[in-house]
Amino acid sequence: MRAGLAHSIHFDPADPSASLSGLPESPAVFALCAADPAAEPYLGKTPNLRRRLMRFLRGPQGAATSRRLQL
Repeated sequence: MRAGLAHSIHFDPADPSASLSGLPESPAVFALCAADPAAEPYLGKTPNLRRRLMRFLRGPQGAATSRRLQL
């Protein structure tokens, strides 16, 4: 977990629902961090954390994986 963040989850691309199902459906500020420690995190805010991260990390149903955010 990076300094200053209150919570952290491990994301498994093979099973995105397992990683995202425990997130709250409430407003939040979030950071998406790449595996490369030198990469800058993506910061965002949302009224529904679970829905927003599902859209980013799982992508819409039936979408090509090339459109999914690659972390």
